[in-house]
Amino acid sequence: METDIKAENRNTHKKVLTPKSGWGFLFMQICLILLCIAAIVLGIFGMATETITLTIFIPGIIVFGLYLLIGQFIVWTGFRIIGPNESLVLLLFGNYYGTIKNQGTFL
Repeated sequence: METDIKAENRNTHKKVLTPKSGWGFLFMQICLILLCIAAIVLGIFGMATETITLTIFIPGIIVFGLYLLIGQFIVWTGFRIIGPNESLVLLLFGNYYGTIKNQGTFL
């Protein structure tokens, strides 16, 4: 009974959000992932053939590429695709921030 009263007294309203387009973000993410893969391959190739003169930096290149690649996959989770007749409710630690109702790709 008490929870019904609290639910009725709560001021509920919808906030419709219009987020930024995600196409630039998608292009940037793909370029950075290719850069990470290139850094890892360059580091492995440099270790195998020792053709790079600064061999002291080769393990650093590989580690940098791996960390950046892992970071890109974490950042990738912020990319959202909303299809027709779909919406997305944005919650952060249980707090309501709004609803995205437009279709498209968003950041």
